[in-house]
Amino acid sequence: MTKRDKVVILGASGVAEVAYEYFTRDSPYDVVGFAVDRAYLQTPRLFDRPVVALEEIERTFPPDSHHFFAAANYSVCNCSSRQMSTIG
Repeated sequence: MTKRDKVVILGASGVAEVAYEYFTRDSPYDVVGFAVDRAYLQTPRLFDRPVVALEEIERTFPPDSHHFFAAANYSVCNCSSRQMSTIG
């Protein structure tokens, strides 16, 4: 399977790690990075991909050439929805 479309996973929790595995093993998407709120940025890399502050995502991963996947668990689904909806 050729990976053509770039995807950035929004989040870096266990849910994001599971999403990474699915995208990596069984999808046409190439996971190119992760993004989290600056307050939760704890590591610069995850699975050897960059983790960037959500506030700077457009600089690193332009929306015209990247897809985005929100990997939020059920308990926080509404917390950042307003901020995530402003991307692009």
